[in-house]
Amino acid sequence: MKKYYLLILTLFLAQGALFAYEDGDYRTIETSDSYIFWGNSDNWEVYDSAGDTWTTATDAPGKGGSDITTDVYITELVIMLNEEITVAAGGRIIISDIGDDNYFLYLGYNDDYTSTLYVYGEIVIESGDTQLNIQETSKVYIKAGGKVTDQSTEGNIVNGNTTGGIIIQSSSSAGQESGSLITPTTSLTGVYYQYISAGQWHLISIPVDNSTVNDFWINSNDAYMRAYDFGWGNYITDINASLTVGKGYEVWETVGTTVSTSGNFNTDSQTLTVTSGGSGDDTGWNSVGNPFPCGLDWNKIGNNDNVEGSTFYLWNGTAWDSSDGTTGDANPIIPPFQGFFVKYLSGDLTVNDGDKVHPGSGNDLNKSVSVTYTNHINLEASLNGQKSNTFCYQRDEATNGNDMEFDAPMLFGNSSIMEVYTFAGDKKTDINVYGEYPYVMEVAFKVPDGGGDITLTPTDLRNLDSKLLVYLEDKETGDYFNFLENPTYTFSVSEGDITDRIRLIFNNNVGIDDLDNENIKIYSNRNAIYIDCSNQQFNGELKVYNLLGQAVYSAETSNNLYHPLYLNQPSGYYLVELITEKESITQKVFIQQ
Repeated sequence: MKKYYLLILTLFLAQGALFAYEDGDYRTIETSDSYIFWGNSDNWEVYDSAGDTWTTATDAPGKGGSDITTDVYITELVIMLNEEITVAAGGRIIISDIGDDNYFLYLGYNDDYTSTLYVYGEIVIESGDTQLNIQETSKVYIKAGGKVTDQSTEGNIVNGNTTGGIIIQSSSSAGQESGSLITPTTSLTGVYYQYISAGQWHLISIPVDNSTVNDFWINSNDAYMRAYDFGWGNYITDINASLTVGKGYEVWETVGTTVSTSGNFNTDSQTLTVTSGGSGDDTGWNSVGNPFPCGLDWNKIGNNDNVEGSTFYLWNGTAWDSSDGTTGDANPIIPPFQGFFVKYLSGDLTVNDGDKVHPGSGNDLNKSVSVTYTNHINLEASLNGQKSNTFCYQRDEATNGNDMEFDAPMLFGNSSIMEVYTFAGDKKTDINVYGEYPYVMEVAFKVPDGGGDITLTPTDLRNLDSKLLVYLEDKETGDYFNFLENPTYTFSVSEGDITDRIRLIFNNNVGIDDLDNENIKIYSNRNAIYIDCSNQQFNGELKVYNLLGQAVYSAETSNNLYHPLYLNQPSGYYLVELITEKESITQKVFIQQ
């Protein structure tokens, strides 16, 4: 018999605000019995928002020919006997911990009764005295897009059906969406099915502890697998060779194939080995992978700054998509079964429970970013229908040179595609993080045979500083203009590497004191200093100082006499001061010889 009925009922009612009940939600009735049966409608109540009331259900959830499309709250010990229940997308079963008793969902009972759950929505197992218990002949199918979330710290899933009890599946289409399991339960066995499309290389990683090459050899279809060790090795010919957890492998299937791998799901903390070594273009690059049967949030990995640029790279079939968690082509949620590349900086990556998320859970770019940044720009380049992106933003901890921790190195794809990149110092970068402006950023291109017209466009403008000016300079044509006010530029190129031509100049557009700052702007371009006065009248003195405080230029000037000042001084930062009888403007600029 249960105790503390009043306390439990009070807690259950209090949960109403927490759960935010909606029309059609189910909950188990409060009972003094040790357990109740799922299929008995008298054991359930249904919520009506119009009267904020619960009434006895006419059928159990998921019965009577209908799927579960709302929330079902388990607050008793519930047993399914010979049931087949489908949790539709958007539906949830929530095993709730609201009191001092055990709140369990049993699927089947011993080997006498068999129940099956098909999960397209979600099963939530709250932390506490809760449990999802899969009996000897019962099964849970986590379908494509489906989720099982165990919120406990000790692991509240019991699988009495060993490898047949939990089956995770993916879609058999190009999207390749998969089911997802988050749990700290160790030694939890099951099967993971993943569709792999034909005719291209895929980077994969194994979510179980006991997988071999033979898992990818289906119905005698030709399949190819190889590992990366500072260069791609030979194809693995031993079909019984074991695959290493946390390592990325490259796989090619000649026919679209659903592969399966079984064993203990990798649910505890894992170390992804990242080492230095290699030579030439392969130096420092490592192929690793998501070891979990769920998504891996790059932003949550505590030591992701152990790799260069704090960035990972995914292969999209023709090129590499990257993400440092703040920006990039790739979503920072790395899917299950996914391999990826990183470049060694200082050590391994450690991934654990706190890094797990469900793919497609809304953790898109910039959703879980903890860093402070400004002036984010995605520079999009297009050529003959091809598009490529490179990214930049400002961060206080960075410098204007090559920061190994922040600037993500460029990883080039197929030679047949156009790619855009930038330089941080002398490093080719996909993500360029600078510390302050003024800042000059060279934009470069890898152009395939035939060349053509490239169009540049700044997109995804985020957290822009009101003081920021971005000028584009084409050193070949002499074009120089405000790129944010005129956000499209087209120019012709030939094939090959196009460098030392296009530059973006980031400048401050506001001075100080009492001049009309809306109409006077001081900025630089290479070794020239410009004053844009927008027809404002002034007479005064123009002075230029180096950062030691030494005056390197001084002359009388006015809006009528002014022309660009070409400064014959070493490259670096200078202070430009425009002084009139009543006020002054001081601006820091960068001179590049």
